[in-house]
Amino acid sequence: ILHGISIFNAYFGTLKGAGNDALSFHLRAVEWAADGSWEFVLSHQLYSQILGALYRLTSPGLFLAQELSILAYSLTCIFLHRLIRLNGVLKHRFGILLLYSILPGMLLVCSITLREPFQILFLMMVGLYGSLLIQRYKHLLFFKFLLANIAVAVSHKALMVYIVFLLLSILI
Repeated sequence: ILHGISIFNAYFGTLKGAGNDALSFHLRAVEWAADGSWEFVLSHQLYSQILGALYRLTSPGLFLAQELSILAYSLTCIFLHRLIRLNGVLKHRFGILLLYSILPGMLLVCSITLREPFQILFLMMVGLYGSLLIQRYKHLLFFKFLLANIAVAVSHKALMVYIVFLLLSILI
């Protein structure tokens, strides 16, 4: 389904939600790939630069960016499955994954050029590594947890505030 939505948005038209934001990320990435220099920025500009770096390695393409979003979504499903297994609800894994996958927002947002699939991926990583950290403290787990928190924080300014409170709650 996601690939079908991605193909439609890339070659035939745009569905609701695949308009201005997705196109502006793509256009900024194309611009940056052509003549941009790397700057340390946060939020939406960082996503455009990362996408632009991919465009420099390959070639600019809206379909490529959408497939990258689908890859992030697929990785999120893997992390969700690991979280399900960790919390001992394996008998409900099919239903949980199905509900997660068929949400209209997931179908539309995770198949277009937006940073949301990556934000969801990083939040899922925070949940998994946080749960593992609570169950068994290891330095490597704390490092992975911290990296996932940093990835969430740099992806969106509002999530930066969330991560500060999350880290404070764990440290206290």
